[in-house]
Amino acid sequence: MSNTNTLYELTGLEPDDLAEVLAENPRAYMAVKGAVAEKHLEKYLERAKATGSIRNFRKASGDFDKDFYLTSNTGSEVIVECKNVQVIPVTRKQVMKEFVIFCISKGWIQQNALLEHIISDYLPDQDASFECSLELLSCKNLESLLRFLPQEIRKSGLPRFQFSAEKMIIEDIGNTLPFLDQFDPPLKIDFQRTRNSTDGTGDTRVRRFYRVGEINVVAACLFSRSLKWEFVFGHESSLQIHPEFSDRYSNKLVIQPESWTADLSNVL
Repeated sequence: MSNTNTLYELTGLEPDDLAEVLAENPRAYMAVKGAVAEKHLEKYLERAKATGSIRNFRKASGDFDKDFYLTSNTGSEVIVECKNVQVIPVTRKQVMKEFVIFCISKGWIQQNALLEHIISDYLPDQDASFECSLELLSCKNLESLLRFLPQEIRKSGLPRFQFSAEKMIIEDIGNTLPFLDQFDPPLKIDFQRTRNSTDGTGDTRVRRFYRVGEINVVAACLFSRSLKWEFVFGHESSLQIHPEFSDRYSNKLVIQPESWTADLSNVL
């Protein structure tokens, strides 16, 4: 059975229709993207096994397993958790303006319609070009303008990923340090469990944070920023501790370029 037929059997939708569903439902796409990243990591590990970089691996078999369990060439078990890096933040004034211009350049929004909205809602006494009008907008106005855009554009999805990838200068991940150094601010990961669970006090927040020592390596998928299903790997020693809970890793994990590598064998 072809992949297209399998998708139709699973969803009753053609590929283009399914893509539209994911584009219009950012939360659903986020969940799917996490599973897709894990599949790409599985393929990476299959290649690592074939080339002798690792002895073996197995993937999670239940909801509470970690994503992958590797057997290194020394025979030790290495626990790997797969995460997606966060999409480029469109929060600074200059970045917001650049994103609006990018969306116009791609034909996703019409400049004249946007100018009409800007003049009507924010600059009623102005008679300026689109470029000048955009410059006149305050940060608060720009935030409001972004909310005016269709959800599939403004939310974390393909348009945001394409915007990020176009801003990259270095595309070769092989030389990891300069590749990671180009991101300003540094790449980040929302590093916590996706499922809520409670402890004896009913606290759901702390239990979502990973306990220090329960993960050996984090595999960070770069697709959200590069449009490539590639990974950088961080050893547990490079993970930041939560500022409130000394036995937990921070849920706001910052990828420090000097501590991460595109070669898994460097952190085993």
